[in-house]
Amino acid sequence: MFHALASLVKAQLATSKSAHLDLLHTVFDWIRLGVFTGSRSGKYAQTTAPKGSFAKVPNSWAPPPKWRNQPLAFILSDFTLLDANLCVLPPHDALKHPKQCRWLQIRYRFDKSATNFSLYRYRRGTGFLCPVFAALSIIWRTTTLQVPSHEPLGVYRSDPTGSYTYLRSSEIITVMRQSRPPIPTPSTTIASISRPSLPTPTASQLPWHCSP
Repeated sequence: MFHALASLVKAQLATSKSAHLDLLHTVFDWIRLGVFTGSRSGKYAQTTAPKGSFAKVPNSWAPPPKWRNQPLAFILSDFTLLDANLCVLPPHDALKHPKQCRWLQIRYRFDKSATNFSLYRYRRGTGFLCPVFAALSIIWRTTTLQVPSHEPLGVYRSDPTGSYTYLRSSEIITVMRQSRPPIPTPSTTIASISRPSLPTPTASQLPWHCSP
């Protein structure tokens, strides 16, 4: 599934340099980051909020006042990029010098558990399934779309003019279904089964690829 998504992203980028802002690449980034953070879509997508809006922390006694009415999904301040010495790289510097980013630290504000506000670090890897470069790609998209820092990071371009909307769990399901490799039917011949598949793009063929 990951290879199929990566192939579709590569093909889309070949036809449009700005395809990185669109739904397919957005889903790809969050799915590959979800390998490390867990697959619950509520961390980055909207599951029940109406289209064009996002779920918020309840304005009740339970959460600290400063977090009430804040997005439930990840926001920019939940992501911290670190260099090899564990020094913080501001988002602007991280995007300008991506190879200096060695770690991604994520703050889980509301995780439906007793460990809210826990911090977890993820080391940079190789290939396109890399948490650091997935995060960089996500931050780059929100920066390009000029998403305010207090809004969810899970967004994509909804209009050629540069307008954006919030990623929805139903859209993730649709993209994943469309990217699913075809399943051979009983009528498929042996020759077609043994036919070589399309080559999987290497990491360097995708934006924000990882170097060892």
